[in-house]
Amino acid sequence: MSLAIKIKELGKEIGLDVIRITNAESFPETERQIRKNIEKGFIPDDIFQNGSANVCLNLDKIKKRCNPKSILKRARSIISVAQCYLIEETEDIQDKDQPLGKIAKYDVGNFYYDIKLKLKKIVDFVNQKTEFKFKFKNKSCYVSLVEKPIAQRAGIGWYGKHSIIITERFGSWVVLGEIITELELETDAPLPQSCGDCKICMDLCPTK
Repeated sequence: MSLAIKIKELGKEIGLDVIRITNAESFPETERQIRKNIEKGFIPDDIFQNGSANVCLNLDKIKKRCNPKSILKRARSIISVAQCYLIEETEDIQDKDQPLGKIAKYDVGNFYYDIKLKLKKIVDFVNQKTEFKFKFKNKSCYVSLVEKPIAQRAGIGWYGKHSIIITERFGSWVVLGEIITELELETDAPLPQSCGDCKICMDLCPTK
């Protein structure tokens, strides 16, 4: 049994819903698209939102975000994972005298923290199997890399018309995480775009 298969089996055992592997080559098409979006005014040309911090956006930062080797110089593979964050609806508890707001479902639970711990378990497992011969970078939550292109190329899902990754089983109700490694692993193929004429995601998008 190959190490790639063992990694996927472990991922399932620890509760990850989708685990795929891709190479660590750069994403030039994504880089071009980001620049184009800036030119069209879709992204401010002076700031770029990276988690909770505003970071000056320049050409060098764009290039680094689209190149896994900017994180790990000798990177060969990326283990891309997804975990469903769809939770049961709960009854709203509202105090009419207090301000009211809405919180995204993925912020209701510790989904990103949970996925980070699971990625560490995979790194520990591979380190034991390879006798610590390879370096790893465990990236999750607000990362400096482009997550959606990684997930798409790895076969986690495809781009929906709302620009979010859609998985076969969970739709776009997933949080993403990655492990960048010097280890060369068997890669998976991207999934075909399977939306057809469906535009439910666009009709339901709160930003339309």
